Amino acid sequence: MSTLPVISVVVATYNRSEKLRRMLESLRAAISPTCPWELCVVNNRSRDDTGSVLQEFVRSGSLPLRPLFEARQGQAFACNAGIQATRGSLVAFTDDDLLIDPHWLVNLERAANRQPDLIGFAGRVIATWESPRPRWFTKEEPLRACRLGVLAYDLGEEPFVLQPGIGPAPVGANMAYRRMAFERYGLLREDMGPPPRLFPGADTEFSYRVRKHGERIGYVPDASVRHPVDPRRLRRRYALRWAYQIGRGRVRWHHRAEGVREVRGVPLYLFRLLAGDLASLAVGMLTARAPDRFSRLTEIAMRLGSIREHHGTARSFDPTPFIPRLETSTPVTPGVMVGR
Repeated sequence: MSTLPVISVVVATYNRSEKLRRMLESLRAAISPTCPWELCVVNNRSRDDTGSVLQEFVRSGSLPLRPLFEARQGQAFACNAGIQATRGSLVAFTDDDLLIDPHWLVNLERAANRQPDLIGFAGRVIATWESPRPRWFTKEEPLRACRLGVLAYDLGEEPFVLQPGIGPAPVGANMAYRRMAFERYGLLREDMGPPPRLFPGADTEFSYRVRKHGERIGYVPDASVRHPVDPRRLRRRYALRWAYQIGRGRVRWHHRAEGVREVRGVPLYLFRLLAGDLASLAVGMLTARAPDRFSRLTEIAMRLGSIREHHGTARSFDPTPFIPRLETSTPVTPGVMVGR
């Protein structure tokens, strides 16, 4: 018997109707948890037939689906609208282009019931390849793959507890938080979002924010999703642009340290690290394998992004206005489905 009253699943979608259909079909085929659950798909101002796809699933009645429309463009706006509109004591997130493992919800529910002291849970995101990986790409560790714009979060086969500040933070493609996390620490930051206009990582920044306050998160490897890698992401220019934007975004995650020597707002140590990266790349051009050489190039792109954002962001920058608070009133949500 589950101790969770309701699980809410939130999905933000934009102009990927066919991939959304595949994701919803995989979720429809999944085993439902023992507690009631609800699905909120937020149409983030799509211009394709996303609305028609959602209405098709609503009419079928095969999912406890509630479509929402969010006109403000950006992942954070869409996810925050979904969090506000749902009522689950556990809020799970996934993406519109993923394929859901049949036991995803069941295993998230089991982990949440077994470990009531944990505030959140991170499942595996396994990259699957629709075309051959290029020679310069490596997926040897998940954080490096994410730097290249390929979604992967795979910390092994065994469950464990992520201690505060240790290991890569959970990603929005497969994470779940108790509602109290949003009550305590606010919603996703709305000054972050997909490039090129904004910075990637609003979901990961939330995980970082939660862990910064000493909260622990469980890694649940058997709650998995699969990410079919779009061949368009396997271009060097795309990967370098993504790494550059990640470097910019991470500057916004952290408070500026006091007592650090700066030049035009940029910490001097970043210039030293950039010089080391450039030297390492020069040596690697003669001795390293192609994936290692490109990995060093992405490090440089991230470093340049950080330097750019330090230079353009005032030391007094305060992110608080960009972090909405969770409204305390409980919405009435139709379409809650009892586990089958």
